[in-house]
Amino acid sequence: MIAPKSYEQFVGAASYELRAEGARVLFDRAVGANAPEWLAPWEEILVNETPGAAALSAFTSGDRADARDLQQQVDGLAAGLADLGLFRGAPIALHVIVTFSDAPDPGLRKAASHLVPRAFFPGLRPRSYAVDLAANAVTGGRGTALRAVLEGALRPASRTPRDAVEMEQRQRAHNARTNQFYELMRGRQPVVTFALVLVNVLIFLLMLWSSDGDAFSSVLHGGPVADNTVRNWGAQSPSLIEHGQWWRLFSEMFLHASLTHIVFNMASLLAIGTLAERLYGSMKFLAIYLGAGLIGSLVSFSYAVAQGNLSVLGVGASGAIFGVAGALLTVRFQNTDVIPAALRRRVSSSMAPLVLVSLFLAAVTPYVDNSAHLGGLFGGMALSFAFPLTKRAPAAT
Repeated sequence: MIAPKSYEQFVGAASYELRAEGARVLFDRAVGANAPEWLAPWEEILVNETPGAAALSAFTSGDRADARDLQQQVDGLAAGLADLGLFRGAPIALHVIVTFSDAPDPGLRKAASHLVPRAFFPGLRPRSYAVDLAANAVTGGRGTALRAVLEGALRPASRTPRDAVEMEQRQRAHNARTNQFYELMRGRQPVVTFALVLVNVLIFLLMLWSSDGDAFSSVLHGGPVADNTVRNWGAQSPSLIEHGQWWRLFSEMFLHASLTHIVFNMASLLAIGTLAERLYGSMKFLAIYLGAGLIGSLVSFSYAVAQGNLSVLGVGASGAIFGVAGALLTVRFQNTDVIPAALRRRVSSSMAPLVLVSLFLAAVTPYVDNSAHLGGLFGGMALSFAFPLTKRAPAAT
């Protein structure tokens, strides 16, 4: 039977894996007697600034502590790190790893896996883990990359002393991947996103220019564009599409019904289009945008026909924009060696609530066609696999 690891062996194995993937030691026991009091309970604190994975990992022992002690330690840790300015700027995760050499009381283990600072710190995303060395088990953080590291550090194979040469090789490989990501992002400017916004705005202005003076004044004061105007410029009209004007399924993506409509859509396109274009590249982004927009138009047209509402008019880029959002939702499920998995997980996780809220608001807003939104959303998700993320960094020339 293999004996459980000691606390020091476990922390050493976990720290090795984190450092090999770009983390660096921020504090450890070697700090000495001059260390602040809040730092005393912590064996080691590492910081990882990998794109999309800015995180602090703090290791402590729970053997001689109760739930109240652990809570005070976490409160002190968060306050101390905040005083050092580590929570300023971009959001950062704080992972607290409480390790027990002997089987802990179930209540204490549960408390250790749910520790968060009692004070609020903007940008801080706390999470805690309880590690039972006797049972070789980790509680908390299910599905996270750090939990996989902690579980790996418990395995007997990780008991073998690590080679400094291996560490250097892995760090170089990690740094190379990070540099490739930054080079790829620097080479991708959101020119298509800006061009699409410009085209939409120009078409809206030309459409207003073509209308009479009263209609122009009405739009500037928040009113809608006249039905005849948007119909003449190519709005979706099921009755006209049934008579062969299929081009309206495409043209409607570049038309808007009011000043509020175009401002909201273009702001949304700028917000998510700049990110999607950098991740996918300009041509793939354009294919997803136009393809999802057409799918949204087809779904909207089909729904109108099924409802027998052939006189309704449809305009707007929102189906295509929802398609871009769908493509961002799927990035965590795509395979790529260039774009960090942590960044892809964060992008997908942040998009999900935005999409749900947008669909809800559209559902309770009069005259908004959610069928186009849903068609564009699922169309964009499907097209993101037809036009996937770059799998490998371009070869150097």
